[in-house]
Amino acid sequence: MEPRVVPSYPLFLLTSVRKLVYRRHDRPIRLRIPGDALVLVATGEGILRLEDGEAASLKPGRVLPLGPQAEAELLPEPGSGPLGGYVLSFAGLSVGRPRGSWTCSPVEADRSRLPAGVLNLRSLESASARAEELRLLLRRHPERLHEAQVGFYALLQHLKEELSGREKDDDGIGRTIAYMHGHFRQKVKLGALSEIAGLTPTSYSRSFKKAKGMPPMEYLNRIRIQRAKQLLGEGSSIKEASESAGFGNEYYFSRMFKREVGIPPTVYVKRRELRVAAASCFGYADCLRSLGVEPAASMNGGRHVDQDEEEHRQSVESELEKMAAARPDLILCDSRHRPFRERLKRIAPTVELEFTVDWRRTHRTIAELVSREKEASINFRQIDRMIERTRRALQASDARPPSFAFLRLFRRTVRVQGTGLHPMNSLLYAELGLVPGSSVPLNVPYREYDLRQVPYFDADYLYCYDDPHSGADGDREAARPGSAAAVAGRDDRRETRRDVRADGRIVEASNWIGMSWSPLGQRKIMEELLRSSSGSRDIGMEDAAIRIGTR
Repeated sequence: MEPRVVPSYPLFLLTSVRKLVYRRHDRPIRLRIPGDALVLVATGEGILRLEDGEAASLKPGRVLPLGPQAEAELLPEPGSGPLGGYVLSFAGLSVGRPRGSWTCSPVEADRSRLPAGVLNLRSLESASARAEELRLLLRRHPERLHEAQVGFYALLQHLKEELSGREKDDDGIGRTIAYMHGHFRQKVKLGALSEIAGLTPTSYSRSFKKAKGMPPMEYLNRIRIQRAKQLLGEGSSIKEASESAGFGNEYYFSRMFKREVGIPPTVYVKRRELRVAAASCFGYADCLRSLGVEPAASMNGGRHVDQDEEEHRQSVESELEKMAAARPDLILCDSRHRPFRERLKRIAPTVELEFTVDWRRTHRTIAELVSREKEASINFRQIDRMIERTRRALQASDARPPSFAFLRLFRRTVRVQGTGLHPMNSLLYAELGLVPGSSVPLNVPYREYDLRQVPYFDADYLYCYDDPHSGADGDREAARPGSAAAVAGRDDRRETRRDVRADGRIVEASNWIGMSWSPLGQRKIMEELLRSSSGSRDIGMEDAAIRIGTR
């Protein structure tokens, strides 16, 4: 008689959920993975290199099942923003009932029950939300482990359903990038990289540029520059940094460094003592102030909607004269000041920062250029904490998040701020959780209306910024209430006699659009929002109707 086979049931036991965010891109990051884990990438790009030499590329929405690793290495992609996500660790269990009683014993995890290979999610938001719920549940209520287990299996089922969206990971590109990080001090040839990737040199170069937006040798030089910046920051000489980073000679190194960073290495090593000026429509001056650096001078050469060409030219000339008189050592400028860049370069070395609506990325770049990386990290942590406190305060007295709309008032038009592609919109609607009121355009920065076509607003709060003379999304001071310009603008709007109703409280606001590009401005927006939502700055329905050209 054959012995009776007692069935056993393999299970996964969720042991921890860690949320990781790495903001530095100048060095590899060691990551300990003591057991089986799922890595869910939420932000940024990079390479994960394992102990056995295998490498996988990281990008938002990518999930990597990993076996036990004593240590892995994260290689962030320079300029891609913070590399962050979740590591969900789990252990294998075997459950059975051999003699009428249930038993449970640890076993090696049955990895065949997991999604195989690298998975590209179709819905990052859903998976990230599930991982965050699990993290908070384990952190705040460890006694409710059974609920976390149910949630973990729901997440695994969600990932399996995503298998139809799986794409082949370009492991060849990942392997070559890992090789670059490990051998950048040596002479690396294109033929060797293409051989590692298993492609011809032509196919490899084409595939690499498609994946990373630049040729492989340019990417290699970027890795070397990152290493050189780290060495210069630690006190190495320019010659030592050049040699250690794998550059052939100092002249070539200096040329490549300036092309990548914007300033030569001789200026970079002295950057903490430089007198820095800002020529920007996007809050660079306030970014410097947030880092503890008072700008030597600042200008906003943006042309506002009510300014003619001659007025704009005279304004720019005046600003450039003030900039020259301040005698800065370095000028930070944005893309809107490109027409004046040659004039600025004659005043001081000028660095044009790449435009992005991600204000944190810009702030991090400015912090590096003035050697204030630590201050930038502190700013980010403080803003994150303030966002959490403000969100709780705004929602504390209501069963639902308050609805909101923001209007920017010009002489002849009204601009209704939308929900997309602007740091103010991201702060209000994504991070603080406000609900867009009626007539708030979705997924666009704003929509502009003639005064006679201003729509009806149904919102708990309607904020109005009277802005007849400010620069384009800039950091200029708002026109003083009661000034000649403000009064003239109000008089222009009184000529329009079309009723526009707005349900909810109407509040006078500062230039949140221009303020939102820096930590200093983000903090002020939240402070003003909390004060005004408590009723201290309600300007009244009748006055608000006059301000938007209605009665």
